Amino acid sequence: MQASNGSSPSTTLSESDDELFGSHATAWQGKEVTFMRSNAHSRDRSGKWDTSQLPPAPHPLHELVVGDEKAPNWLSKLGVLKKVLVDDAQRARPDVDALAAGFVYLQWVATGAIPCVEGGGHYRPNHHARLSQHIFR
Repeated sequence: MQASNGSSPSTTLSESDDELFGSHATAWQGKEVTFMRSNAHSRDRSGKWDTSQLPPAPHPLHELVVGDEKAPNWLSKLGVLKKVLVDDAQRARPDVDALAAGFVYLQWVATGAIPCVEGGGHYRPNHHARLSQHIFR
């Protein structure tokens, strides 16, 4: 599957994903993907994390926006999602609003609409897998 900017997305999506969510939801929306050739990490982040039009905390939308402001990379964004879906949820059972907000948040991260940058830490992939396991158990 080709992204709208001509580059290949980082994950492969099946045709049924396009049918289910629409190609606008699964196509790569971020900047052109470049592969690192040195240890020169770009930690530049730009964006506006405005919560003025959102329901106040502890609403999941508010918590995701505030958390994302401090979460530059994929691992920390998963941590934000864990906080909303597991840590803040009563008996670790999120409500429908939290699940919907979490789904949209991860979809935007996965398609590059919410960019990830290098956060400075170096974790093996099992950190991401374990965090995901805590979220989806």
